[in-house]
Amino acid sequence: MKFENLQVKRVGELKTGTSKTTGKKWAFRDILLSWNDEAGENYISATIDAECFAGSVIEQGSTVQAVLAFHTRLLPSGAVANEVRIININANS
Repeated sequence: MKFENLQVKRVGELKTGTSKTTGKKWAFRDILLSWNDEAGENYISATIDAECFAGSVIEQGSTVQAVLAFHTRLLPSGAVANEVRIININANS
């Protein structure tokens, strides 16, 4: 889902590791995005793969457009886990 005119409020530190299941290495950052609508200021926290982030010039205070993917899983405990991933992000021109 594409969103426009989002403001980058915070860019998290790079997190890295190795999957216990596949053995593949992973790296990502958490990014806090905000936008305004009739209800006021809204926020969403999303993760972005390090490779996708490395190709961008995104920093705190940037206004961006982003494609977000939403994933929800039902855990064995019955709890629900939501995940928001940034698929593509570009600074507004």
